[in-house]
Amino acid sequence: MPDFARRLEALRDRMASGGIPAVFLPESADLEYLTGVPRARHVTDPAWDAEIDVEGCFIGLDGDPVFLFTHSEWSLPAAAAVAPYEVLRMPAEDDPVEWLRRGARRVGADGVLAIGDRTPFRQVEALRRALPGVRFQAGSALVLELRAAKDEEEIAAIREAGAMALRALEATLGRFGSEFSRGDFLRELEYRLVQEGSERVAYAPDLYAVGPATSVVWSADVLGQPDAPIRAPAAVTVDFGAVHRGYRSDIGRTVFVGGPPPEQAEALRTVRAGQEAALAVLRPGVPAEEVDRAARDVLEEAGLGDAFWIPSGHGIGLEIHEPPRFRAGVREPVPERAVVTVEIAAWREGKTAAFWEDDVVVRATGAERLTSGPDEPYLIT
Repeated sequence: MPDFARRLEALRDRMASGGIPAVFLPESADLEYLTGVPRARHVTDPAWDAEIDVEGCFIGLDGDPVFLFTHSEWSLPAAAAVAPYEVLRMPAEDDPVEWLRRGARRVGADGVLAIGDRTPFRQVEALRRALPGVRFQAGSALVLELRAAKDEEEIAAIREAGAMALRALEATLGRFGSEFSRGDFLRELEYRLVQEGSERVAYAPDLYAVGPATSVVWSADVLGQPDAPIRAPAAVTVDFGAVHRGYRSDIGRTVFVGGPPPEQAEALRTVRAGQEAALAVLRPGVPAEEVDRAARDVLEEAGLGDAFWIPSGHGIGLEIHEPPRFRAGVREPVPERAVVTVEIAAWREGKTAAFWEDDVVVRATGAERLTSGPDEPYLIT
């Protein structure tokens, strides 16, 4: 089990140094990181009982965190994990404003309250009504900076999530021949992720493909083309991930259906060279934008600069997108033991599909791969 007491102590040190007596965090990855109380795994109808749907946790400078539950789907899976903490459940006849006020008083919220960034606006307004004399400020940065440097248990969980994802891809590739549909491929991949032990799909996988008889746009589901046909020869890029002990992997791969056209194979070689260039400069303390620049220089020199329109990576963990972000203008230094994706792509509508994304941990000596791909391209024949 993670050392939640240590994590809470680290948060409180940051609160004390910033003059913050209390924090309110809603159901979120921040709260899961600090306490082990999991998030709900399904989205609740936002109109449900909106007047009192203000759940979360107050954390003060000492004492137990105080959880506030109504009667929602979150309170059910959270019941076991919340056992070590104080819980205030809202009785049906209670006043929701007074209920919030009681929770805040339990932790000494006075003067300043930091609010987690995931807190819905209506919940912030309810908190304002409950605490009219308190000044609010953004609070998730307090926890995000703690989450950025992963411990070895977190790193191991992401490594295993990556291994699950790659095994699922290999199993999926074995199910298809020279012609299939986009929808069939993605459904099979989701099934294989769960079969390989993933707690769920980390995010909805997506697929983009080009070829003489193939043209699948990235947001095909939105545009009504979930079952668009893919026929050899084609280049297919897929973006997907698994979940292990709550931690995500995020992987991108290019697969050739039939013999790869020379221009597509060359684009993939360039993309992988761009990833290697980014990994070569990735180390603790380097500004995030320098990682992006290293990859982008490779693609621009090859004439693919305009096709590389995404950032070149981001942090991962309990959420699929965490700091740092590898993009121009981000000067923040990359912390040691950050787990990040390095994702390099070349996409041109109907012309080019090349994508390679791996998960790495930033060690004192540089980037250590948590996932890796074959030397030769993936091929479906």
